[in-house]
Amino acid sequence: MGLFDIFKKQPPLPQELPAALIEAAHRRDAKALARLCAQHREEIHRSFPAWQTVPAEVRRDPAAQDRYCQGLIAVASHFQQTGDSSLIELLRGDDADNPLVQWQQDLAQAQSLMDGGRAPEAINLLHAVLERTRGLSGDGVTNNLPRTLGSLGAAYFRAGDKVKAIEFTQQALDLCQRSGDTEGVRIYRGNLDHIRTHT
Repeated sequence: MGLFDIFKKQPPLPQELPAALIEAAHRRDAKALARLCAQHREEIHRSFPAWQTVPAEVRRDPAAQDRYCQGLIAVASHFQQTGDSSLIELLRGDDADNPLVQWQQDLAQAQSLMDGGRAPEAINLLHAVLERTRGLSGDGVTNNLPRTLGSLGAAYFRAGDKVKAIEFTQQALDLCQRSGDTEGVRIYRGNLDHIRTHT
């Protein structure tokens, strides 16, 4: 039985709460995320500032760090949807002008648009992200650029443009191969196979 099987049977302890929230966000389990946020609203408010410091063991793994950050954004976005913008404001905080923070938020928004059947809007957003972040460098770009291109591929596929879907997904795959991101390679190869199968 895994850690998150336990959460289904009993509430997570305070030290387990961020992991439970991030797992629910990663699975895109909106019901589980909403339930956790409702049950632990005060604890989330109290602990969220500390959670903004990514744990050292997570920082050593780019995929885990990305998942962690996306999880926090999902939690803050859920609170915002219920009329509480305080956590989103905390995330913005002193990082309001940090393009990498904004990049993470835009990727989450693009995914939300696609999930809502609004692929053309996601395409516009992602192209704007590429334009805004052109010329940036560093680990954040190495992590985020393939995700942006891969998301564009997915958005074009959902919009019915399979030529562009293949083009952008292939670009994401190429970047992951160059950086040694084996998980990214696996994901984008799978996406390409799926697009081509449905062409």
